[in-house]
Formats: sequence, C-alpha cells, structure tokens
Amino acid sequence: MRRLILLILFGCVLHLWFPQTSNAQEVEEIARYEDTDNEKLFDCVDNGDSYAVIGHDNWNYSALGHSYISNYDYEGTLLWHIKYEEYDDALFMQIIKGDGGGYIVCANIDKLPYLIYLDQEGQVVNEVQIDETSQSALEMEIDQEGNIIIMTYDALYKFKKDGTFIFKVAFEFTGKFFPEDMAISEDNSYLVCGPRYIGGTDDAFMVKYTSDGKEVWTNKISYKYLDNYKVITVLDNGDYFLAGWTNSNEGHFASNTDNKGTAFYTILDKDGSRKTVEFIEDKGCLAPVEVVKMDDGTILMILSRSYKGDTGITMMQFDKNYKVYNESMIFSENDSSDRSSDTYIKEVLEIANHNVIAVGAFYEYRDYIGIVHQLNPYSYGDYLKRYGEVDKMTDIKQSWANHYIRELVADKVLNGVGNKQFNPTGKLTKAQFIKMIVELLGIEVTKAKGSLPDCEVDKWYTPYIEAAFDYGLISVDEQNNFYPNENISRKAMVVIIVDAYEKYTGDYSELTSGFYYKDFDQMTDELARYVHKASGVGILEGNAEGYFMPEDMLTRDQGARVIYMLRERIKYWMNQ
Repeated sequence: MRRLILLILFGCVLHLWFPQTSNAQEVEEIARYEDTDNEKLFDCVDNGDSYAVIGHDNWNYSALGHSYISNYDYEGTLLWHIKYEEYDDALFMQIIKGDGGGYIVCANIDKLPYLIYLDQEGQVVNEVQIDETSQSALEMEIDQEGNIIIMTYDALYKFKKDGTFIFKVAFEFTGKFFPEDMAISEDNSYLVCGPRYIGGTDDAFMVKYTSDGKEVWTNKISYKYLDNYKVITVLDNGDYFLAGWTNSNEGHFASNTDNKGTAFYTILDKDGSRKTVEFIEDKGCLAPVEVVKMDDGTILMILSRSYKGDTGITMMQFDKNYKVYNESMIFSENDSSDRSSDTYIKEVLEIANHNVIAVGAFYEYRDYIGIVHQLNPYSYGDYLKRYGEVDKMTDIKQSWANHYIRELVADKVLNGVGNKQFNPTGKLTKAQFIKMIVELLGIEVTKAKGSLPDCEVDKWYTPYIEAAFDYGLISVDEQNNFYPNENISRKAMVVIIVDAYEKYTGDYSELTSGFYYKDFDQMTDELARYVHKASGVGILEGNAEGYFMPEDMLTRDQGARVIYMLRERIKYWMNQ
C-alpha cells in the first residue's frame, strides 16, 4: 500500500513537471489497416465534426482488391467502415463532400475514371463515367461555383455537382506532360502543375486556365537535369505556392544517400511571374508530397525521404512571409516505432484546433499497411511562445542533439550559457547535471541546510544537490564531499540515471541483454549492470564505434539526450 501511494503521488508530480504541450514531433496513430496484404489510403475529407478516409486493399500493379471508406470522429474513434465488394477492380482516388451530407468519390474502374456518389452512410447511390477514352483520374476539386474539376493524366474535366458534363480540356503542350497536382483560385481559375519532358530533360511546368477552360499562361522552371513541380496551393493574397524537386543526376532519380535531389519551393503571382525561389539545401529532400494552406494563413508542407541516408517524412511550416518557422522529422527510419518503415503520406487535412490528419501507408515485410495519423503542428503564435528564445541559440542548429536540446530548453529543464549560446560540446559539471535531474523529476527543493561540507549554503546548486542526496540519487565520499564543480563522467551519469529511473518507476528488473558495448570488459560488474539497464530500457546509447567510454566526461549535448530519454521512458512507464 505504501508503494502504491508513493507511485500515485509520483504520478501527480510527473503531471506537473512533464509538460503536456503539443509537440510537432509527436504523432498519434489513429488507425491501422492490416486486413489484407496491401492496404493503402489515398484521401480524406472533413465533415465538420468527423472526417472520412478512403483507401484500397491488396493494391499493386498486377491486381486490385476492394476500395473502402471509413469515418472517424475528431478523437479518432471509428464511427463506421464500408468495404465495396461490388467494385473488385476499382481504385478510390479522391473524395469530396456531396449534397445532403453525402460524398462524391473520384475512382478508376478498370483504369477508367468515374464519379461515384455515396450517401451520408457511405452507400452507393449513383455512378457517372467521366470519359470512355481518358486515362486514370488523379485529382478532384470543387470550384467556387460548386462544380467538380477532375484532372486525369491527359485532360482536365468540369462537371456540375450532379454529374452533368460541362467541358473537357486536353493537355496539348510541347513535350510530354505528367500532371501531378491541381488547385483552384478565388477567381475560379484552374491551375495544373507537374513535369514536362522535352528532349531528355524535364521542366517544372504549370498552366493556368480560365473557368471556361481557356489557357491563360504557362510557367516553367529549368534548373538542372530533372525538374518537377509536385504540389501547389493558393495563398490568401491570390499568389501561388508551388513546391517540387530538381535533380542533377543526369536522368536518374537521386537516391536518398547521394543527396543530388534538392527540394525547392517558389511563389508565383496571379500573372505567373516568379516572386521568389528557395532551395531546401543539405537535407537530401527528394520530393514534397503535400502542401496545405492552414486556416491561419500559414503553410504546411510534407516532404518524403528527408535527411541524408535516413528515409522518413518531414513536416515544414512557413509563416505568412513564406519563411520556415518549424521543421520536424515526424517519421524516421531510425525511430523505434514500426510506423517509420518506409512511411509515405498521400494526403493531409486540417481539422479543428489547428490539428492535421495525415493518411497514407508504410511498408513492412513486403506489404503496405494503411495508416491514419494525427499531427499536431504548432500555430505560428504558439511556436514563438515555446521556441522563440530557443531558436536564438545559434550554436545548436547543426548539433546532432538539436531536437533534445530544443525540447528541454523550451520546457525549462535546460538553460543556455548566455550570449545566445548553448555550448553543446562543452562539459557538464556534477552540479549542473543534478539540477537537470531534480528539475526534470520535480523533486522538492527547500532552503539549503549546509549538510554537505563542499556545498555552501549560498551557492545556487546546494538546494538541488541536497534534495538529490535526500532522495538517494547521489553518493559522497568519506568526508561527505560531493565535488559539485567537477565535470561529471559518463560512468557517474549512468549510475544516477538508472537510480532515478528505478526509484520512481519501481522497475528494478535486471537486464542482461541491452546493447553490447565493445568496452564492457573494462567495466566492473556493478557498472556493467547500470549500463545494461540504461541501454535496455532505451535511455542510453554508446558512440558510433560501439563504445560506452565510461571514463569520458559527459558533454552538454550528450546530457540533453540522456535527460530527454529518461523523461520519455518514465512517461512511457506511467502510461502502461
């Protein structure tokens, strides 16, 4: 009973000291589709208090399974799900809201484009073939007059919402055009973008049409060997935000390791004149996959295969002046979660409270698994409140521990060293490390008593050291000295970390597997136990060569990661 009371009390402390802020790096998995071999999600639409998701099972290039629609409330609870057994060779590509609370789905049936009309419960009420000769449909939008605009591989179509045909505009440009995305302007003009292949090279190409299908202008970018506009959105002021990639690899798609593919974004005005072009350098970004104008006027962009040698998905946020104010790796091949295995995002949708729904799939064990995730990107104002001061620290931008440092400084667990610096490679003193632990865990700090001879009552660190000593987290020598101003070694760090973890979780299990370090034979049995435990629960890792280096002094960036991972593992334990 006493232990139970202590754990309950500690849970209250954690609630106070482990902030529950919306973290742009955190992603909540809402749904996972694993009924058949290949599950993929393609699009979603907001209902005002819920959202509908369409997808397909057993999708591959040789055979098709069945399409389906799922409806979720904003909390991620599944309301209903329908699989369309009558369509055994159909691919549901796009979905929009229809009349009376129903839906309109743009689908490819036997590789021909159709409109399928569903009621509010997902039941089929009608279908309209778009064209008997056209290639597969890619995108569908609603214009300002409520008409349906459909983009296929070879044409643009306009229908009334009831399915009545209005016009078709075939893509007839010099060279081969591969449409990627479309958008509709407030003046009801239609914008289509993609690569145009001419004479062995690709241009990033965009064309604007009037509402009656007449071409207004074209725009192209030719930077390197392969250039491609991938996504487009219309901004509040009527400008166009386009993103794509350019590749100097002479006709071959760049791999995620050679870093020859460079993502870029550009702003065009209503007349197609280019205002600015920015390249996303040194990220290995190959392809923006989605861009969305948020309700507050900021822009959210999703990019695939983001960092050199590390496949994954990155989210970038732009302010109203088109400057990046937040960049987050939301899925990484190096994540511990299985959702990171070759994840791709097909569509993103803003719902209530600046939250974003992302649908797509990830590849695992030769199969695709459909996923619905909720992202929590910061609004610009909230971002500045949390990270405004952190981002002034110029020396952490290139640090491998940038994420850990930023989060802990924003949570007031870590501090900089002044002059807009954090000094990530500097050494940590024992006093500094103990203060971090005490503040992280919310251990009660009282007025200094002077109980340790070398911790004087007027020193800033004495209350923290005495609090940690009373809780049994530190030891002293025979003269009761702690030596607070000495640099802390990795050996001393791991003992404190494991003691803190065990005392507050009650997890005293012995781990003998953990990571294997090449210098285990240089450790005492007691130290090896601590290293095994810290590694086994996911708090600790060695260097790139596989050594723990117990006698090395702990650097500030290493300390940030250790403290961050301690917090994450305790939070994980508390949620079990």
